Amino acid sequence: MEDGREFSDTREQWWWEVIEQLAAELDEACPGAKRFLPRDLGDLDLVRAMLMARTALRDQRVAAATDIANELYSLWPDREPPLEDCAGLVTDLLRHLHGEPSPSLRSWQALDLWSGLLQLYAARRAAEVGALRTARELDERWLLDPQAMNDGSLDRPLNPGAGWRSFAAHLRATQRDNVTGAALGLLERATVAQELNRSVESLGEHLGAGSHLAALAGQAEAAKYVRRRAGELSSGTGGGLWAVVSAAAADYLMLCEGVREGLTTYEQELFRTAYEPEWRDREGMLEAYLLRDAGAGHPAYRCG
Repeated sequence: MEDGREFSDTREQWWWEVIEQLAAELDEACPGAKRFLPRDLGDLDLVRAMLMARTALRDQRVAAATDIANELYSLWPDREPPLEDCAGLVTDLLRHLHGEPSPSLRSWQALDLWSGLLQLYAARRAAEVGALRTARELDERWLLDPQAMNDGSLDRPLNPGAGWRSFAAHLRATQRDNVTGAALGLLERATVAQELNRSVESLGEHLGAGSHLAALAGQAEAAKYVRRRAGELSSGTGGGLWAVVSAAAADYLMLCEGVREGLTTYEQELFRTAYEPEWRDREGMLEAYLLRDAGAGHPAYRCG
Protein backbone atom coordinates (compact mmCIF):
# COMPACT_ATOMS: atom_id res chain seq x y z
CA MET A 1 0.00 0.00 0.00
CA GLU A 2 1.69 3.18 -1.19
CA ASP A 3 -0.61 6.19 -1.04
CA GLY A 4 -3.68 7.81 0.44
CA ARG A 5 -5.99 6.74 -2.34
CA GLU A 6 -5.17 3.07 -1.84
CA PHE A 7 -5.40 3.51 1.94
CA SER A 8 -8.83 5.15 1.64
CA ASP A 9 -10.15 2.59 -0.83
CA THR A 10 -9.03 -0.27 1.40
CA ARG A 11 -10.57 1.39 4.45
CA GLU A 12 -13.83 1.97 2.62
CA GLN A 13 -13.97 -1.71 1.61
CA TRP A 14 -13.22 -2.82 5.16
CA TRP A 15 -16.00 -0.67 6.60
CA TRP A 16 -18.38 -1.92 3.90
CA GLU A 17 -17.71 -5.50 5.00
CA VAL A 18 -18.22 -4.64 8.70
CA ILE A 19 -21.49 -2.86 7.93
CA GLU A 20 -22.78 -5.55 5.59
CA GLN A 21 -22.11 -8.27 8.13
CA LEU A 22 -24.02 -6.42 10.86
CA ALA A 23 -26.89 -5.48 8.53
CA ALA A 24 -27.20 -9.10 7.39
CA GLU A 25 -27.16 -10.23 11.02
CA LEU A 26 -30.06 -7.89 11.80
CA ASP A 27 -31.97 -9.20 8.79
CA GLU A 28 -31.39 -12.75 9.96
CA ALA A 29 -32.56 -11.95 13.48
CA CYS A 30 -35.52 -9.85 12.28
CA PRO A 31 -36.72 -10.83 8.80
CA GLY A 32 -38.43 -7.87 7.15
CA ALA A 33 -36.60 -5.25 9.23
CA LYS A 34 -35.07 -3.70 6.13
CA ARG A 35 -38.55 -2.88 4.74
CA PHE A 36 -39.73 -1.71 8.15
CA LEU A 37 -37.06 0.89 8.94
CA PRO A 38 -37.29 4.56 7.87
CA ARG A 39 -35.65 5.53 4.58
CA ASP A 40 -34.73 9.15 5.27
CA LEU A 41 -31.67 8.60 7.48
CA GLY A 42 -29.19 7.85 4.73
CA ASP A 43 -27.49 4.55 3.95
CA LEU A 44 -29.94 1.89 5.15
CA ASP A 45 -27.20 -0.72 5.55
CA LEU A 46 -25.36 1.62 7.92
CA VAL A 47 -28.58 2.38 9.81
CA ARG A 48 -29.21 -1.36 10.29
CA ALA A 49 -25.63 -1.91 11.43
CA MET A 50 -25.95 0.94 13.93
CA LEU A 51 -29.21 -0.45 15.23
CA MET A 52 -27.61 -3.86 15.71
CA ALA A 53 -24.64 -2.42 17.60
CA ARG A 54 -26.69 -0.02 19.72
CA THR A 55 -29.13 -2.74 20.77
CA ALA A 56 -26.25 -5.01 21.79
CA LEU A 57 -24.68 -2.23 23.85
CA ARG A 58 -27.96 -1.22 25.51
CA ASP A 59 -28.68 -4.85 26.38
CA GLN A 60 -25.22 -5.27 27.89
CA ARG A 61 -25.90 -2.20 30.01
CA VAL A 62 -29.10 -3.87 31.23
CA ALA A 63 -31.49 -1.39 29.61
CA ALA A 64 -35.12 -2.43 29.75
CA ALA A 65 -36.54 -3.86 26.53
CA THR A 66 -39.26 -1.20 26.62
CA ASP A 67 -36.62 1.55 26.70
CA ILE A 68 -34.80 -0.01 23.74
CA ALA A 69 -38.11 -0.19 21.85
CA ASN A 70 -38.84 3.49 22.59
CA GLU A 71 -35.40 4.41 21.24
CA LEU A 72 -36.14 2.46 18.08
CA TYR A 73 -39.55 4.16 17.82
CA SER A 74 -37.80 7.55 17.79
CA LEU A 75 -36.11 6.75 14.48
CA TRP A 76 -39.35 7.66 12.70
CA PRO A 77 -39.91 11.43 12.46
CA ASP A 78 -43.67 11.14 12.95
CA ARG A 79 -43.62 8.03 15.14
CA GLU A 80 -45.37 6.22 12.29
CA PRO A 81 -45.28 2.49 13.08
CA PRO A 82 -47.17 1.06 16.04
CA LEU A 83 -44.97 0.89 19.12
CA GLU A 84 -45.88 -2.79 19.37
CA ASP A 85 -44.08 -3.44 16.08
CA CYS A 86 -40.93 -1.84 17.46
CA ALA A 87 -41.24 -3.92 20.61
CA GLY A 88 -41.55 -7.08 18.51
CA LEU A 89 -38.43 -6.22 16.53
CA VAL A 90 -36.49 -5.55 19.73
CA THR A 91 -37.67 -8.88 21.18
CA ASP A 92 -36.30 -10.68 18.13
CA LEU A 93 -33.03 -8.77 18.33
CA LEU A 94 -32.56 -9.55 22.02
CA ARG A 95 -33.31 -13.23 21.42
CA HIS A 96 -30.57 -13.27 18.80
CA LEU A 97 -28.11 -11.37 21.01
CA HIS A 98 -28.69 -13.82 23.86
CA GLY A 99 -27.88 -16.65 21.48
CA GLU A 100 -24.83 -16.51 19.22
CA PRO A 101 -24.17 -12.98 18.00
CA SER A 102 -21.11 -12.15 15.92
CA PRO A 103 -17.85 -11.62 17.85
CA SER A 104 -17.85 -7.87 17.15
CA LEU A 105 -20.97 -7.57 19.34
CA ARG A 106 -19.33 -9.07 22.41
CA SER A 107 -19.39 -6.89 25.50
CA TRP A 108 -15.71 -5.92 25.27
CA GLN A 109 -16.12 -4.64 21.69
CA ALA A 110 -19.68 -3.34 21.43
CA LEU A 111 -19.01 0.16 22.79
CA ASP A 112 -16.10 0.79 20.43
CA LEU A 113 -18.07 -0.64 17.52
CA TRP A 114 -21.09 1.56 18.26
CA SER A 115 -18.86 4.63 18.68
CA GLY A 116 -17.09 3.88 15.40
CA LEU A 117 -20.32 3.41 13.46
CA LEU A 118 -21.72 6.60 14.97
CA GLN A 119 -18.62 8.59 14.01
CA LEU A 120 -18.68 7.14 10.51
CA TYR A 121 -22.39 7.94 10.17
CA ALA A 122 -21.89 11.53 11.39
CA ALA A 123 -19.07 12.16 8.90
CA ARG A 124 -20.89 10.60 5.95
CA ARG A 125 -24.26 12.14 6.78
CA ALA A 126 -22.78 15.62 7.21
CA ALA A 127 -21.19 15.30 3.76
CA GLU A 128 -24.61 14.35 2.33
CA VAL A 129 -27.05 16.72 4.06
CA GLY A 130 -24.93 19.17 6.04
CA ALA A 131 -23.80 19.39 9.65
CA LEU A 132 -26.93 21.08 11.01
CA ARG A 133 -29.37 18.45 9.74
CA THR A 134 -27.03 15.69 10.87
CA ALA A 135 -26.87 17.15 14.38
CA ARG A 136 -30.66 17.41 14.48
CA GLU A 137 -31.07 13.78 13.39
CA LEU A 138 -28.58 12.57 15.98
CA ASP A 139 -30.42 14.52 18.65
CA GLU A 140 -34.06 13.89 17.71
CA ARG A 141 -33.96 10.56 15.92
CA TRP A 142 -31.00 8.72 17.44
CA LEU A 143 -31.51 10.32 20.89
CA LEU A 144 -27.78 10.83 21.29
CA ASP A 145 -26.48 11.99 24.66
CA PRO A 146 -26.01 15.80 24.51
CA GLN A 147 -22.53 15.41 25.97
CA ALA A 148 -21.50 13.22 23.04
CA MET A 149 -22.88 15.87 20.71
CA ASN A 150 -20.70 18.57 22.23
CA ASP A 151 -17.48 16.97 23.42
CA GLY A 152 -15.93 16.61 19.96
CA SER A 153 -15.90 12.80 20.04
CA LEU A 154 -18.00 12.66 16.86
CA ASP A 155 -15.68 14.95 14.93
CA ARG A 156 -13.91 12.70 12.47
CA PRO A 157 -12.80 13.58 8.95
CA LEU A 158 -14.62 11.79 6.17
CA ASN A 159 -11.35 10.57 4.73
CA PRO A 160 -8.62 10.59 7.42
CA GLY A 161 -6.11 8.70 5.28
CA ALA A 162 -6.20 11.03 2.27
CA GLY A 163 -2.73 12.40 3.02
CA TRP A 164 -1.14 9.12 4.07
CA ARG A 165 1.64 7.45 2.09
CA SER A 166 4.21 4.77 2.74
CA PHE A 167 7.42 5.67 4.55
CA ALA A 168 9.47 5.28 1.38
CA ALA A 169 7.04 7.39 -0.64
CA HIS A 170 7.08 10.08 2.05
CA LEU A 171 10.87 10.20 2.05
CA ARG A 172 11.06 10.41 -1.73
CA ALA A 173 8.56 13.26 -1.76
CA THR A 174 10.06 15.32 1.07
CA GLN A 175 13.78 14.53 1.38
CA ARG A 176 16.95 14.72 -0.67
CA ASP A 177 18.15 11.54 -2.34
CA ASN A 178 20.99 11.01 0.13
CA VAL A 179 18.62 11.19 3.11
CA THR A 180 16.15 8.83 1.47
CA GLY A 181 18.90 6.39 0.50
CA ALA A 182 20.39 6.38 3.99
CA ALA A 183 17.01 5.81 5.67
CA LEU A 184 15.94 3.02 3.36
CA GLY A 185 19.40 1.47 3.54
CA LEU A 186 18.90 0.93 7.28
CA LEU A 187 15.77 -1.09 6.51
CA GLU A 188 17.44 -3.28 3.89
CA ARG A 189 19.69 -5.11 6.34
CA ALA A 190 18.57 -8.73 6.50
CA THR A 191 18.07 -8.97 10.27
CA VAL A 192 16.14 -5.71 10.36
CA ALA A 193 13.93 -6.66 7.42
CA GLN A 194 13.15 -10.04 8.98
CA GLU A 195 12.22 -8.52 12.33
CA LEU A 196 9.98 -5.90 10.72
CA ASN A 197 8.33 -8.56 8.57
CA ARG A 198 7.58 -10.64 11.66
CA SER A 199 6.09 -7.60 13.36
CA VAL A 200 3.91 -6.78 10.36
CA GLU A 201 2.73 -10.40 10.10
CA SER A 202 1.77 -10.40 13.77
CA LEU A 203 -0.15 -7.13 13.38
CA GLY A 204 -1.84 -8.47 10.26
CA GLU A 205 -3.01 -11.62 12.06
CA HIS A 206 -4.80 -9.52 14.68
CA LEU A 207 -6.18 -6.90 12.31
CA GLY A 208 -7.39 -9.41 9.72
CA ALA A 209 -9.19 -7.68 6.87
CA GLY A 210 -8.23 -4.25 8.24
CA SER A 211 -5.21 -4.08 5.98
CA HIS A 212 -5.27 -0.26 6.02
CA LEU A 213 -4.58 -0.47 9.76
CA ALA A 214 -1.85 -3.05 9.21
CA ALA A 215 -0.23 -0.79 6.60
CA LEU A 216 -0.38 2.21 8.93
CA ALA A 217 1.12 0.20 11.78
CA GLY A 218 3.76 -1.51 9.65
CA GLN A 219 5.05 1.68 8.06
CA ALA A 220 5.14 3.38 11.45
CA GLU A 221 7.19 0.47 12.81
CA ALA A 222 9.73 0.96 10.02
CA ALA A 223 9.94 4.69 10.72
CA LYS A 224 10.39 4.08 14.46
CA TYR A 225 13.34 1.82 13.79
CA VAL A 226 14.93 4.36 11.43
CA ARG A 227 14.39 7.19 13.93
CA ARG A 228 15.99 5.21 16.74
CA ARG A 229 18.90 3.77 14.75
CA ALA A 230 19.66 7.04 12.96
CA GLY A 231 19.56 8.81 16.33
CA GLU A 232 22.14 6.37 17.67
CA LEU A 233 24.37 6.89 14.64
CA SER A 234 23.93 10.66 14.91
CA SER A 235 25.04 10.71 18.54
CA GLY A 236 28.19 8.83 17.55
CA THR A 237 29.06 11.14 14.65
CA GLY A 238 27.99 14.48 16.04
CA GLY A 239 24.87 14.93 13.89
CA GLY A 240 25.21 15.39 10.16
CA LEU A 241 23.28 13.18 7.76
CA TRP A 242 21.99 10.81 10.44
CA ALA A 243 20.42 13.64 12.40
CA VAL A 244 18.48 14.62 9.28
CA VAL A 245 17.44 11.00 8.71
CA SER A 246 16.20 10.69 12.29
CA ALA A 247 14.24 13.95 11.96
CA ALA A 248 12.70 12.78 8.68
CA ALA A 249 11.50 9.58 10.35
CA ALA A 250 10.06 11.58 13.24
CA ASP A 251 8.21 13.78 10.76
CA TYR A 252 6.67 10.71 9.14
CA LEU A 253 5.56 9.38 12.52
CA MET A 254 3.73 12.65 13.14
CA LEU A 255 1.92 12.12 9.82
CA CYS A 256 0.93 8.59 10.88
CA GLU A 257 -0.27 9.82 14.27
CA GLY A 258 -2.46 12.41 12.57
CA VAL A 259 -4.04 9.70 10.43
CA ARG A 260 -4.56 7.45 13.45
CA GLU A 261 -6.26 10.24 15.40
CA GLY A 262 -8.67 10.80 12.50
CA LEU A 263 -9.81 7.17 12.48
CA THR A 264 -12.93 6.07 14.32
CA THR A 265 -12.78 4.84 17.91
CA TYR A 266 -13.34 1.29 16.70
CA GLU A 267 -10.35 1.42 14.36
CA GLN A 268 -8.18 3.10 16.98
CA GLU A 269 -8.96 0.38 19.51
CA LEU A 270 -8.17 -2.38 17.01
CA PHE A 271 -4.93 -0.55 16.22
CA ARG A 272 -4.04 -0.24 19.92
CA THR A 273 -4.74 -3.86 20.86
CA ALA A 274 -2.73 -5.08 17.87
CA TYR A 275 0.34 -3.93 19.81
CA GLU A 276 -0.68 -5.73 23.00
CA PRO A 277 -0.17 -9.53 22.79
CA GLU A 278 -1.53 -9.96 26.32
CA TRP A 279 -4.85 -8.37 25.26
CA ARG A 280 -5.05 -10.58 22.18
CA ASP A 281 -4.50 -13.65 24.39
CA ARG A 282 -7.15 -12.43 26.81
CA GLU A 283 -9.60 -11.87 23.97
CA GLY A 284 -9.04 -15.40 22.71
CA MET A 285 -9.64 -16.83 26.17
CA LEU A 286 -12.87 -14.84 26.52
CA GLU A 287 -14.11 -16.19 23.19
CA ALA A 288 -13.25 -19.75 24.22
CA TYR A 289 -15.04 -19.28 27.55
CA LEU A 290 -18.19 -18.02 25.87
CA LEU A 291 -18.18 -20.85 23.34
CA ARG A 292 -17.73 -23.42 26.10
CA ASP A 293 -20.61 -22.04 28.16
CA ALA A 294 -22.83 -21.69 25.11
CA GLY A 295 -22.19 -25.32 24.22
CA ALA A 296 -22.97 -26.37 27.78
CA GLY A 297 -26.29 -24.52 27.72
CA HIS A 298 -25.31 -21.78 30.16
CA PRO A 299 -28.52 -19.85 30.94
CA ALA A 300 -26.92 -16.50 30.13
CA TYR A 301 -26.60 -17.53 26.48
CA ARG A 302 -29.81 -19.46 25.95
CA CYS A 303 -32.47 -18.18 23.56
CA GLY A 304 -36.02 -17.63 24.60
